[in-house]
Amino acid sequence: MSIINYTQLSKEISYALRHAPWEYELELDEEGWVSVEQLLIALKENKKSLHNKISNLPKQKDR
Repeated sequence: MSIINYTQLSKEISYALRHAPWEYELELDEEGWVSVEQLLIALKENKKSLHNKISNLPKQKDR
């Protein structure tokens, strides 16, 4: 079971909704709202994407 960092989650949600909805492929309505379902899917997909980017970084030898 993983522990949820609610502070980090809150910051990511704020970033996604306020500053960069396009990075999460969120489509806000004319009043600036998005469905919770769409937000959860976007956060999950972004997490997978970030994990893949990190996994694909070249491995560096310890110096």
